[in-house]
Amino acid sequence: MQRDGSKAKKLDLNFITSLSQEEKKDLADRLGRAGYKTSSKEKELFYVLKLFIEDKELKNSLSKDTLWVELTNFGYELGDRLVNLSTPSLYGSDIEELQELLSRLGFYSGTHTSIYSKDLEIAVQRFQENRSLAIDGNVGPDTVGELKSMQRPGERHSLNNAINMIGSRELFFSKLNHTVCFYLPHIENYKVRTKVYEDIRKSCIESNVIPIFASDINKEVSHDSAISFVNKIQPSYFIVLDETKSNIVSFFEGKYSKSKLGEILSKNIADNFNMKVRGSSSKILTKTKPVTVVVSIGNIVFGNNYQNFDSKKICVSIVSATEEITKNLS
Repeated sequence: MQRDGSKAKKLDLNFITSLSQEEKKDLADRLGRAGYKTSSKEKELFYVLKLFIEDKELKNSLSKDTLWVELTNFGYELGDRLVNLSTPSLYGSDIEELQELLSRLGFYSGTHTSIYSKDLEIAVQRFQENRSLAIDGNVGPDTVGELKSMQRPGERHSLNNAINMIGSRELFFSKLNHTVCFYLPHIENYKVRTKVYEDIRKSCIESNVIPIFASDINKEVSHDSAISFVNKIQPSYFIVLDETKSNIVSFFEGKYSKSKLGEILSKNIADNFNMKVRGSSSKILTKTKPVTVVVSIGNIVFGNNYQNFDSKKICVSIVSATEEITKNLS
């Protein structure tokens, strides 16, 4: 399904080979404006476009026309168009930037959905009232100019997915034990499944980490349910184990900001598992409030071989990341 609910044929990314050099450059420019820098070389275009489609969850329902619409929306800069509450809802990079700027100023505490919602409209109206602007929820030149004039230059750290949501420095320092929420994909083999959960639990306790699970040992839990759960309990960290072919640890990085604490945790995990790190704006990273990372382990097959997963390395990573974060915040 497309965003408007209509059906669309799945996009064959091989269409890139049929593009002229000028069209390839146009596609590369569109991806760059959306925050996905690339050249016009076919292999690189294919890889980066695939990342964009996966991050925006468009993989299974995308036509070429829809792709161009998505690239246009995620290529907007704040101020390129009038933004307000409408039906269907407006979405894109300019709205992500709006959410980020309002977060930094303390008017918005939601997540980076990149969608202009009622909550975001209320935040805009509060800001407009505070700055003696017309209180209409319309983000036009006056509101955009006022927002940008109040920002400190060079500030790119996401308050939404990092410092604000982990709590104040005092709260972070006062915690003797940090709570870490885990999400695991459903493992068919019951013996393996119970062993994995128990190993994670034991490793955490040995490391003075309090483990909580957003997944269920007895049934499959959707990402949406996990996101809702973790946003309610507000753990120090949320670690998502992902079944994939890649060896990557992902943290939140949008077009305009990134989670510095998520990046620190990602690098510590990547070092212990010999993996790569990448910033991403996938749904589970943009919609979760705590510091969240997605660990995509391609060399471990979920199922009978998953008992080889070393949960102690995850806990070592958590402890070392916490020490590094504490040092950075002090």
